[in-house]
Amino acid sequence: MTPSLSQGSLSPTAFLLRYGTNGGASLSGAKYSKEKVMARFCVLCGKDSISGFNPQSVGMNRVRAHRRFRANLQPTMVLANGTMKRALVCTSCRRTATKGA
Repeated sequence: MTPSLSQGSLSPTAFLLRYGTNGGASLSGAKYSKEKVMARFCVLCGKDSISGFNPQSVGMNRVRAHRRFRANLQPTMVLANGTMKRALVCTSCRRTATKGA
């Protein structure tokens, strides 16, 4: 919940910079979109991103840099409740669905 301008001790400029003109409700331009943002996981098998480390460097250094291993998700038309809907599906599920057809 965004506080009102009269409640806080922020100046009007600082308030607008922190919360924006729409009350801080947007994330990456979602305020212009009428559709819901899809989550980054496969709707068929539930595969999502996992965390890990970059490949190790050679030597005594042993620096481990964090990274994300993201699932290879592709937009695909999926039959849901009798209607075709656009959904994110991992490539392994997409390939399996194509082979079965």
